[in-house]
Amino acid sequence: MNTDSPPLHDMVKGVSWLLGKWRSEEGKGYYPTIQSFTYGEEVEFTHVGQPNLQFSFYSWRAADKNPLHRELGFVRVKPNSNQVALIIAANIGVCEVEEGTYTDNHMQLESHTVGGLTFRKPPAVKKASWHIAVENL
Repeated sequence: MNTDSPPLHDMVKGVSWLLGKWRSEEGKGYYPTIQSFTYGEEVEFTHVGQPNLQFSFYSWRAADKNPLHRELGFVRVKPNSNQVALIIAANIGVCEVEEGTYTDNHMQLESHTVGGLTFRKPPAVKKASWHIAVENL
């Protein structure tokens, strides 16, 4: 495999501000049936010269560094538009397609399709949304 970095595909230049590794260590988790917790998370967006970006996301419980959640997927842009989609597969047995729009430093998406394993743990995911913003580019 060629290890040289290929040029960024024209189709994803409008969302190139996503490229890189982003990390937070002070997230707050709330759910009615469990005790609230603090978590860390990291997402990395990369490319291989194709008309999409790849991403990997993982989170961990801050108290003991135990892993919580993982997602892998792709960012696709509709040609000649500001429409964007995330295609996501999560380790909890859920797959999502989220669609929305982007600007030069902001992306807002909502679930278009959510599917999953018949034997995954509750709760069943019905809807999801992402809000991504980068300041001081």
